[in-house]
Amino acid sequence: MTEAAVEFTGVKKQQGNFTLGPLSLAIPTGVIFGLVGPNGAGKTTTFDLLAGLGRADHGSIRVLGMDSVRNEVAIKRRIAYSSPQTSYAAWRSVGGAIEFISGFYADWDAARCDELLTIFALNPWQRISELSFGEVNRLGLLIALARDPDLLILDEPTTGLDPVVRQSFLPTCCDACSVPVKRS
Repeated sequence: MTEAAVEFTGVKKQQGNFTLGPLSLAIPTGVIFGLVGPNGAGKTTTFDLLAGLGRADHGSIRVLGMDSVRNEVAIKRRIAYSSPQTSYAAWRSVGGAIEFISGFYADWDAARCDELLTIFALNPWQRISELSFGEVNRLGLLIALARDPDLLILDEPTTGLDPVVRQSFLPTCCDACSVPVKRS
């Protein structure tokens, strides 16, 4: 049996009046997995814990066979996380954000990035402050997909996307869900 891509064991996280968990789940490699629930159910909290943007109060998280605390840097090199809550304003332009973030990843694929700029109709010279909510979300998706990560975490990936972009994104993001996933 193959090791799970993601494994939560007895995970609890307290944030204000909200408590996530205890959560135990295993997601096998090679599958598309979705968390579905109402606002406030803990989906984003779960994704944040998975991506190393916070620590569980109790329990353990394994990602791609590695402990999320002891191997945080190694995990972050192999995963990509896109959330509509991410702000890119500090980089002033689409190209500035791409240039800064790409510098952290040896596996950054510049040709793939250029392809995604075209698919998502983004201009590197565009100012972040002038982007619509949907364009900022497309930038996040571009940054996540340009690396061809081993694990792709998408929190509300179609939020703010107009119907035309949504229709082109879903069929190609992955085999099941129109941005083609690069296969090695």
